[in-house]
Amino acid sequence: MGIGAEAGVRSPSFSLVNVYNGDPDLYHADLYRLSEQEVPGLAMEEIWDGRGALVVEWAERIPVPARPPVALWVRLEHTGKPETRRISWGKTPPPPTPGCW
Repeated sequence: MGIGAEAGVRSPSFSLVNVYNGDPDLYHADLYRLSEQEVPGLAMEEIWDGRGALVVEWAERIPVPARPPVALWVRLEHTGKPETRRISWGKTPPPPTPGCW
């Protein structure tokens, strides 16, 4: 990894946030199991205020007022072909996932 973390990175589905020490530290969050009301309780704004790099799965679940002021939004989508994904990114959040709220 480019930030110097040595550990293999796994999805934090049950722990919600995994931390990997590096320079800067990498914080990896998975919001799939949380409701919009529960997300602010993770205090992610403390991380995006400069303590490290934050990667969030299901980031569209972050309520609009609680979203970071600057972010790179990355979307991975199935293409219908095995082992193939479409990747898009930009400064604008992706549209909500159907059925997400």
